[in-house]
Amino acid sequence: MISMLQQLYMIPSFRESVLAIDDPKKEETPKEDNLLFHLQCIFAFLNQSEQQYFNPQGFTNAFKDWDGNPTNVLIQMDVDEFFNMFMDKLEFAIKGSKQQKMIQ
Repeated sequence: MISMLQQLYMIPSFRESVLAIDDPKKEETPKEDNLLFHLQCIFAFLNQSEQQYFNPQGFTNAFKDWDGNPTNVLIQMDVDEFFNMFMDKLEFAIKGSKQQKMIQ
């Protein structure tokens, strides 16, 4: 999961687009459940911090499975499955923003 997010971060156009999104759902989604907010936190941290680690717990709690449960980090998920689920959730999260077509 985290290694895939690091790979996405390394794509400059994707990283810049994610960081530039003004979240259209920030008022209606609690921060602890806001996937876009937590993704932006990870990318901002990777972009600005000199620390060697980041605690992704906020992201893993916000990234819900198809049943609405937080991600269980003890269960291995195939990267293809995670990528498809992640892109579906990100596409929904950015709908209504200027960057809504960035993943199409």
